[in-house]
Amino acid sequence: MDDKGEILNVGHSSRSVPRQLWKALNPRDRHCLSPGCTTPPELCSPHHRRHWADSGPTDLSNLELRCDIHQGRLHLENHRFRQSRAP
Repeated sequence: MDDKGEILNVGHSSRSVPRQLWKALNPRDRHCLSPGCTTPPELCSPHHRRHWADSGPTDLSNLELRCDIHQGRLHLENHRFRQSRAP
């Protein structure tokens, strides 16, 4: 909402990837899409090419498989957050 109470954006539905989309990613991508990585799809997770927080849609054209290692490298802000919270 803006300062006058007008709705500016109602957002998009969900960043969670529905089961049907996840199932479609496995045969399409076949492994983690990071260069040189061959981690099989069952050890990967869907990744938004355009980040969901930046209005990236949760649809097949904006998703790709990434293993946990490469997924983490794509979101360095998460790494910085984890380090700042370490004891």
